[in-house]
Amino acid sequence: MSAKTWALALGLAFSVSAPLAHAADHKDGPVVTADPATDITDVYAWMQADSSRVFLVMNVFPAATTAARFSDSALYIFHTNNRTNGADSYGSEVNIICQFDKGTPQQVECWAGKDEYVKGNASVQSTDSAGKPVWNGISSRSGKLRVFSGLRNDPFFFNLAGFNDVTNRIKTAFSGLSKDNAGCPTIPAATRTTLVAALAQNGSGGAATDSFAKQNVLSIVVSVDRNILSSNGQRPLLSVWGSTNKKLN
Repeated sequence: MSAKTWALALGLAFSVSAPLAHAADHKDGPVVTADPATDITDVYAWMQADSSRVFLVMNVFPAATTAARFSDSALYIFHTNNRTNGADSYGSEVNIICQFDKGTPQQVECWAGKDEYVKGNASVQSTDSAGKPVWNGISSRSGKLRVFSGLRNDPFFFNLAGFNDVTNRIKTAFSGLSKDNAGCPTIPAATRTTLVAALAQNGSGGAATDSFAKQNVLSIVVSVDRNILSSNGQRPLLSVWGSTNKKLN
């Protein structure tokens, strides 16, 4: 498929399954939960040290097992927009779009902007001189777009027990708190300090525990030349969000 067909692929995406990935979003409504391959848990973005490349990660499928697969009827999209320092207006959106086939192992196709395209098995693994695994992924002809996709450890730390403890404390105290015109409670400073301390515990006074420890997700990891996303460096500030989009039947 030509790199120019990215627009056609995007045109096939009409119904958004998981509109936006917040800092962490491991629990959703029944529609998305029924299709975990489109359930975004996290989106990460950062720059290479010399600012020459942008790294993007979209994690889906909470508590994925080795049998988990990416959806072959969805588009996975990193939406990026760019602007200059101090500017209020953004340039045109530049998308990185990925889709997977039905094969085993799954082949992925990804488009970045109008010219970068890559296709293949992006979960290819090799070993380094010490015998440790190296996840090579796949690269476009120019090398400006590189993609890895596959099962990875869930990197997000979430203390569910502490969160539930704080939630219950707030529910108990809510009726006695003063409210603003919007109905939002005003929490005294001492109470805020107590709640923050509770978040660092497991609900029983012990240390916080990671509820996602030893769980996995399916990851799409993208490394892309910054100039593709930032109008050749003319608009250096980037905003990023992720979506999964189901094709209409």
